[in-house]
Amino acid sequence: MLYDVNSNNFTSAKKGADNLEHQWDTSESKLRKMDGTTWTKIDGTIDVVLAAVRSSNPNVSKCKSSLKNSLSVLNGANT
Repeated sequence: MLYDVNSNNFTSAKKGADNLEHQWDTSESKLRKMDGTTWTKIDGTIDVVLAAVRSSNPNVSKCKSSLKNSLSVLNGANT
């Protein structure tokens, strides 16, 4: 999705957002059971990413920032 945002390809970025949301929702019950606090934190960053990318007039800078923040939180949770 970040590659698509960097390329200003928001049609593909929105498809990536749909896929992310589907995968996240599918895994919710399993992930939330492992660590509810971390799940909630990550979920919040994903909501911001989805809103930014799906905006009717997406801002590239805002999309990049939200994606990088979400990736940082995810990577931090994996350490």
